[in-house]
Amino acid sequence: MAKETRISRMLLRKFISLSIRVIFFIRKTLIYKNDIDFVQPCIVAVFHNEIIPIIKLLRHKNFVLMFSRNHVGSALADVVSPWGFKIVHGSPSKGGKWALGKLLEEIKEGNSVALTPDGSRGPRHKMKAGAIILAQRANVPLYLVSPNYKGVKLKFLWDHFLYPLPFSKVTFRHIKM
Repeated sequence: MAKETRISRMLLRKFISLSIRVIFFIRKTLIYKNDIDFVQPCIVAVFHNEIIPIIKLLRHKNFVLMFSRNHVGSALADVVSPWGFKIVHGSPSKGGKWALGKLLEEIKEGNSVALTPDGSRGPRHKMKAGAIILAQRANVPLYLVSPNYKGVKLKFLWDHFLYPLPFSKVTFRHIKM
C-alpha cells in the first residue's frame, strides 16, 4: 500500500492506530479454552465482528492477513504487523484482483491466509465469494472459524462488533471445507 504523505491523513491514521491498540489490548485478558490445528497452508475466514479473539489463535502460525485499503485497514496493519503477521491490502472495490494474486503467491510459499468473508463494509455475516475462490485456486482447505465469548455488541457499527469482556472464556468452533 502506498505510503501516506499528507499530514492530516497521517495524523488520522495514527489516531485510529492508537484507538485499535487500546481496543486490542483486551485480547491479553482473554482465556482460551481450545485451539484449532489447521492443515497448512490454508485459508481461515472469520466474520468481521469477531476478529479480536482470532488474532491470538493465528499468531506464530505463518498467517498473512488481508485488510482493506482504507484508514482502518492501514491502522490495523500498523497494530498487528509487529506481532509477526504479513499484511496484504485489498477489497472488492480497491485492489481486489491484485490482492487475490498476492495471496495466491503467499499460499504457494507455504503461508496461510486469514480474511473476513463479509468484507470491510458488509452486509454483516453474508459471505462473499473471495475466500471460496481463493481456496479453489490455491487448492487448500478453507476453515470457517467462529469464536464464542461474552462481550458487548456495538450495534451502532455496521457489523455489530462484539467487543469481548475482560477475562472472557473463548472457545472456537470451526468447519473445514
